[in-house]
Amino acid sequence: MRYLKIRNGKFYFANKVVGTQIDANVRVAGKRFLRWVDNNLVDERTCFNEYDLPSGWTLAYDLDLLLDGVPHRLTLQGRTVQYAFKPYLAGIVSKHLALEHVVTRITIDDSGKGYPSLKFQEVLEKPRF
Repeated sequence: MRYLKIRNGKFYFANKVVGTQIDANVRVAGKRFLRWVDNNLVDERTCFNEYDLPSGWTLAYDLDLLLDGVPHRLTLQGRTVQYAFKPYLAGIVSKHLALEHVVTRITIDDSGKGYPSLKFQEVLEKPRF
């Protein structure tokens, strides 16, 4: 399993640039609560119920995706989960589709104003798990 990072407006694995956009079938591998102090991850817990979010913690989703036949994991947290991924997921569910059966385009929107944000949209062709 390779873990993706976002740096300088691009997806990275180790020091290899993956790009600014990923098209892949995605599945939710799990949810966690993360606690950060001074930009350092100090604790994490498995999330059994999103509504039990402890004060001072953030909700994170671990997404598994296949890039060029190799499994990768991307962890989303905080506002990305709340304002980008969950609305996208709700739209997929409202169409009576399973997330892993839809090709998802994940794009980095680097406005240059702090942390980059992610955009999710359905693609009508390409990869499969």
